[in-house]
Amino acid sequence: NEYHQVELKDQCVTLSSTNDEVQIPFAAWNGDITVERGLKWGNLYFHAHQEDDQQLQWLVQGLPWQDCQYFATLAVSEYRDWQRDQNNTLAELLPAWLKQLQELVNQPNYLTHSAINNWMNAICDDLSKKELELSDIIHLFPNINEQSEHDSLSSGMLLMGGLKRWLTHPELSIEQRNQVWIQNQTNEWSEFFKQCERSPLNPSQQKAVLLNDDHTLILAGAGSGKTSVLTAKVGYLLQSAQATAEQILMVAFGREAAKEMKQRLQDKWGNEAKGIQVHTFHQLGLSIIRHVEGNNVEISPLAT
Repeated sequence: NEYHQVELKDQCVTLSSTNDEVQIPFAAWNGDITVERGLKWGNLYFHAHQEDDQQLQWLVQGLPWQDCQYFATLAVSEYRDWQRDQNNTLAELLPAWLKQLQELVNQPNYLTHSAINNWMNAICDDLSKKELELSDIIHLFPNINEQSEHDSLSSGMLLMGGLKRWLTHPELSIEQRNQVWIQNQTNEWSEFFKQCERSPLNPSQQKAVLLNDDHTLILAGAGSGKTSVLTAKVGYLLQSAQATAEQILMVAFGREAAKEMKQRLQDKWGNEAKGIQVHTFHQLGLSIIRHVEGNNVEISPLAT
């Protein structure tokens, strides 16, 4: 689109033409203006922040040359004032964000999605109190990638670059952190995985034991060692102090499967597993109803 008018208002650059108008908030503009001079008229190029090696720019053309110079100076000055305020706000909030992230990443347990989501929601709450959004300040963070020369960067730059990666790519960051954690845990608990069942657990079984996200779905066929994995997982959670027996509930479809699981836990982990609840789905449902209703449940004679 061709724009022929420009206005600066409320931390936003507005470009307009006869049939169109676009507003560029300071958060989307990188603060750079290219002034292009003709014989009498001039053009202004406003540049966006670079993303994925691409950079968007907006063009205002056909303005008087002297007006171009004056507007560019005024706009850049206001942008720098705005950016200084953003930097001051970020400097106030950043230490707490970094401390919280370091505690999450360095915890001895599997890093769950809910933990990172809670952390990010708290950051958004902090910004909301300052009447800001994450998109308003994310461009203030340095871009640090695997190809960067880390030796030439300050520790502060590396920390901020790492924080930006967690804020903009949380899924990838969680996956990479947990991959390292799983490898370390696999090495640390290698003797446990060799001895927890009659046969040593294979790599897939070991990973199934270690995965401990908010929700974890593991698909396995008949005879693949599902019961062995569940038994080992209980032992791992108890011995690593990630859970107590009273916090563990195991559910099976049939009575025989539940009975077998309960016996396996007792034989393998003894008194450690004494407080673990093992039910069928029907037993669990009945237990919940009794707990809520406060008395025994009567089964209809029509039930089969």
